[in-house]
Amino acid sequence: MKKRALKILSSTTLFALWASTALAITCTPEGELPSDLKELLTTIRNVLAAIGIFIAAIYIILGGYTFITAGGSAEKVETARKQIMYALVGVAIILVAVSVVGIVKSIVC
Repeated sequence: MKKRALKILSSTTLFALWASTALAITCTPEGELPSDLKELLTTIRNVLAAIGIFIAAIYIILGGYTFITAGGSAEKVETARKQIMYALVGVAIILVAVSVVGIVKSIVC
């Protein structure tokens, strides 16, 4: 009986913590959406950059795993190096693209 009461008490406490977090969020009034085009494009740019960097990080991790598990195979080592290099080139392209968009936005707006 004590174990069941402890489970119920801990579950209730956990849900209460989640509720307080949810109540701390400020919401926009109903029907009010961000309508500023500059804000929308900035949000899209940030989301796409985050997705691209996340994918590049996965490729870097996979390249490192391939490098570690190559077992002396020159072909696997070369494949891993290329994979890591291409991922880093991708990150560089993403950073340059974000910078160029920011510069153009500051000039135009």
